Amino acid sequence: MSCLAATGVTNIRSRRAATGARFIYTWGYQDMPPRNCLFLLVDCLRSDLALGEGRPVVTPNLDALVRGGAAFTQAVSVAGNTHVCLASLATGVYPFLHGVRPISINRFNLSAGKMNPAWPTLAEVLKGRGYLTAASMTGPALHTTGFSRGFDRYDYRETEDVYLRTGLAGRLVREIADLKVSGRPWFYFVHLWEIHAPRQVAPEFASSRFGRTRYERALSSLDADLKHVLDAVALADTLVVVHGDHGAGRGGGALDILLHPRLHDRIGIHVSRVFYALFFKWIHSLRFLQQSHGLNLYDYMVRVPLVLSGAGVPAGCKVPDLISQVDFFPTFLDLFGIPLEGLPPRNGRSLRPILEGGTLPERPVYMEAYSGRSVSRRFLPWRRVRSSAFEKPPPMVAVRTPEWKLIWVPEDPRIPAELYHLPDDPDERRNLAATRPEIVEGLKARL
Repeated sequence: MSCLAATGVTNIRSRRAATGARFIYTWGYQDMPPRNCLFLLVDCLRSDLALGEGRPVVTPNLDALVRGGAAFTQAVSVAGNTHVCLASLATGVYPFLHGVRPISINRFNLSAGKMNPAWPTLAEVLKGRGYLTAASMTGPALHTTGFSRGFDRYDYRETEDVYLRTGLAGRLVREIADLKVSGRPWFYFVHLWEIHAPRQVAPEFASSRFGRTRYERALSSLDADLKHVLDAVALADTLVVVHGDHGAGRGGGALDILLHPRLHDRIGIHVSRVFYALFFKWIHSLRFLQQSHGLNLYDYMVRVPLVLSGAGVPAGCKVPDLISQVDFFPTFLDLFGIPLEGLPPRNGRSLRPILEGGTLPERPVYMEAYSGRSVSRRFLPWRRVRSSAFEKPPPMVAVRTPEWKLIWVPEDPRIPAELYHLPDDPDERRNLAATRPEIVEGLKARL
């Protein structure tokens, strides 16, 4: 019986209160650690559309994973860039330790740096324990960044089979079959690009029934394409993870057409660059127009879903505790019975006590970007120059608790701090920094 079915409550926190128990662990499939893992990293996947109530998307396969596992509804990424988030997932530490940082080039946030070898990656640890490790990656996850460390097989998809409908689904199923016949426990990390620009929407999903915007319809379309892959794994001995590296802008309407594959590469990118050149100074107040990611640290950009389903996970639980991407590394090893002894200490912590109905002390989480508003205006977005020719913009950082979020640029006092009370202002519209200076200073001190 799942932890929900036992009491009729809606999440683990409510179950704790209803029963008074500290540790309640109802396993989804079997009372033993999982043997294998399929990790599906969906680029640009926002939490509100993957897990929120009343979602305008149709995602029966994701919904089935949520019902059969644990969904963390307040997971927060460390940045709004894929490079940076991948490095924190792989190492369990924040960007200022693993060395992959966001930078601003041509007014678009990209990332620079290579993962610090002092921090063993999850794949390296698993490989050292006898796991067969494989990855299917695309986008910025090139070999040169260091993300391939520890993987026996590292498949970078550049032009062919980038999307599930263009051949990737079949390749993934075949790879899973090969992993199964190896006789060894395996870890397969898959990076999916369907809802990243240009959004991929199958013709049968191009209607309002599957979403209001192209982003939403792309998510509905992706969910249908995942069924073939999910059917290839046995949840009795495999942990399936669905996670978003970072979120995405909420823009829609007239600009939505620019994310169509037929237009994006031809004119969409250029129109977007002109837009950001003209309105960069006000980009944070024009959030409703933003289609990109990496430009700020508001919740729609950094709040991401984390779903664990299958072996070793309680079924039907929604966990409202605030967590960070750095927590996945120790959580994964804990669920798989792999000790952390001998490894460098991490910023992250294991979430297994929460899954068992217990608690962890409240702790703020950290995230960073580079402030778009601090980029020199003299550089036009279409000018091709090396990144070293740009003024280094000061980092924008944020500290978030369940109640408050503080965003500020420590090295540039011209940019005002932003403070939001999230329970009353989930869309982060009312900046309280001027009226609650004691909260601002307290959060800075906690950083």
